[in-house]
Amino acid sequence: MANESRQISGCTFQRISRALETLRGCHSAVVRAESEGGLMKEICRTIVETGGYRFAWVGLAGQKNQKSIHPAAQWGVEDGYLEKLDSMWSDTERACGPTAMALSSDTPCVIQDIMTHTGCAFWREEALKRNFASTVSLPLMDENGSFGALGIYAEEPDAFDAEELSLLKELADDLSYGIGALRLKTRRVQEEKERMLLATACEQLEEGIAIFDSRGVIRYINLSLERISGCDRESASGKNIADLGRDSQNGQIFKVMAEAMARGGLWHGRFTLTGGRNDRILEIDARVSPMLDDAGDMTNYIFVCRDVSQEERLEKQLRQAQKMEALGTLAGGIAHDFNNILGAIISCTEFALEEAPEGGAAREDLERVLKASNRGKLLIKRILTFSRHSEQERRPVQIGPLVTEFLKFLRASLPANVEIRQNISTGSAMIMADSTQIIQVVMNLCTNAAHAMREKGGILEVSLSRVSVDPSKTAHSTQSLAPRPYRLSEVVLEPSNPTRPQAVDTEYCVRLAVSDTGHGMDQNTIERIFDPFFTTKKRGEGSGLGLSVAHGIVMSHGGDITVFSEPGKGTTFEIFLPEVEPPAEFAESPKCRPVHRGTERVMFVDDEEDLVYAGKRMLKRLGYQPEVFRDGMEALEAFRARADQFDLIITDQSMPRMTGIELAREALRIRPEIPIVLCTGFAPDSPEGIARRDAELAGIREVWMKPLGCAEMGGIIRKILDEKCSEASN
Repeated sequence: MANESRQISGCTFQRISRALETLRGCHSAVVRAESEGGLMKEICRTIVETGGYRFAWVGLAGQKNQKSIHPAAQWGVEDGYLEKLDSMWSDTERACGPTAMALSSDTPCVIQDIMTHTGCAFWREEALKRNFASTVSLPLMDENGSFGALGIYAEEPDAFDAEELSLLKELADDLSYGIGALRLKTRRVQEEKERMLLATACEQLEEGIAIFDSRGVIRYINLSLERISGCDRESASGKNIADLGRDSQNGQIFKVMAEAMARGGLWHGRFTLTGGRNDRILEIDARVSPMLDDAGDMTNYIFVCRDVSQEERLEKQLRQAQKMEALGTLAGGIAHDFNNILGAIISCTEFALEEAPEGGAAREDLERVLKASNRGKLLIKRILTFSRHSEQERRPVQIGPLVTEFLKFLRASLPANVEIRQNISTGSAMIMADSTQIIQVVMNLCTNAAHAMREKGGILEVSLSRVSVDPSKTAHSTQSLAPRPYRLSEVVLEPSNPTRPQAVDTEYCVRLAVSDTGHGMDQNTIERIFDPFFTTKKRGEGSGLGLSVAHGIVMSHGGDITVFSEPGKGTTFEIFLPEVEPPAEFAESPKCRPVHRGTERVMFVDDEEDLVYAGKRMLKRLGYQPEVFRDGMEALEAFRARADQFDLIITDQSMPRMTGIELAREALRIRPEIPIVLCTGFAPDSPEGIARRDAELAGIREVWMKPLGCAEMGGIIRKILDEKCSEASN
């Protein structure tokens, strides 16, 4: 009996020694651990290899309401035992196993004999297959309770006595501590990464950021705020915003912070920042907000600002563009009404002139009326040119008359102390261009020149000539001019259209020069004048886009723009544009054009009473048989009833009940070969106007711009009717 007791005591001593050795190994593993997974695996390995147990594993609990646990590490038997048991932990009927009991009670659960224990019925078979005789499950605890369990299996029953169990509980506590320490370390590393990421983001933001406490002491300033305000953030850190706001050079932003804090620390608004770094004037959008801790208590204030100077400029440009669009629409409407008025005046004046005796005072008066009316007609054309709503098709343009007419228009808008001189030596030279864009270039250059002379006055000279390009004489060009004459055969034209100009292989191009006697520019300014938003004008006097737009227009026309300037000696801009041969339609016409007549029946439709009267009389004088209507619907009904009795339809476009193009479509459905002429007082690309291509698609032969004189109308009518006869004979 004594020998048996000594044998039992020896086994117990051996197990306890083994448990102590296991505990020491686990202590060492906790100290050396670098990762949570590595620690759990090393603990399991030590329990099996040093402690002599059959199997060890660590499970981490999921949500407790699911009563689930997921294996995180194991050592010993690795043949799918845990995978087979994983689904059992969430089954309430099977939740009497040692791991489930340990998790639910936060206390160790010991089963000394798996063979006989009633709670092992559901997993006994799998355990016995692996020679598991006894087991203990030890909860892993943190401040919130159990977060997992350490399971240990032995080959013999009654393997866990009180002393051994006490050592294993200490081992589980060490493992819990180690896991908690590693998790805390991981969180701290992650938080540090997040802080570094946040700090990097704050440093790289375009927005300026400052943080100051409730006493107004600066705690942080990012790089952007240093750049915007011009302050030194290192010297500003730790100082009070009230003291920093007294700095006359860089204190404006800090003064805004102090005023916002005095008003309660919640503020949003815009202000103009003057001075600062590089002595710039900036529009600043800023916000001050309190920073709260987890308890909702205010700890600091944060100031966030953004430079919105460019946005302000773009908004102003948008407002200006919208205003100009509205003015263009208004101008187009006024031009339309004036065209109708002038049409009646011109026609009736021509009628009266035919009956006025030669040499009489009445005839001279009527000639002056007709001359003034034609001047009004040209003025309306200029207004329509300047009120274009879209880019026009490029076509051959005589640049001399275009510039001359613009300068007449410009004179009224320039200061009285600016004298305009013009030297247009090549008025007949032609370029392929959008006339509106060319006028825009000249306008930008002339207004800039006038601005440079607004204080002392001076001379604005505009000259036009044909020259060959000499790169050695250009002071500053926007592109490298080749060291050869400017050969215009490089211009891409439309060879399929015989009315379009053909390329000229010549050594000449058109040179347009705009000079002033203003204050001039230094070389640094010259290098930047074509940059968007660069301007030397005071705030509110310019957007900095005029010259960049001019540059883009000239480049898109295949030309070049150069500038020469010296401080105090004025500035000269030169524009070089490819010259083209004039098409046949620009051939000089005789001064007195013959009046073409006919006898055909013409339907004339217009809602203006004066134009109906004038149109009827004009057609009668030309020999035609007119039938007039003041309503499109009425005209359509008459045409539907007597379509074969009309040889031509002339209709206004803008009419109340039915537009001219709608009348044309309906008439062509009835009689497809009837020639139709559309008249309009609106610009073709205006919202109320009609594009020539749309008119062609509708089957309309011609689109006339009002007003027309008797000779013009007679020539166009005769041309259309003769073409109709030619088509019929073919």
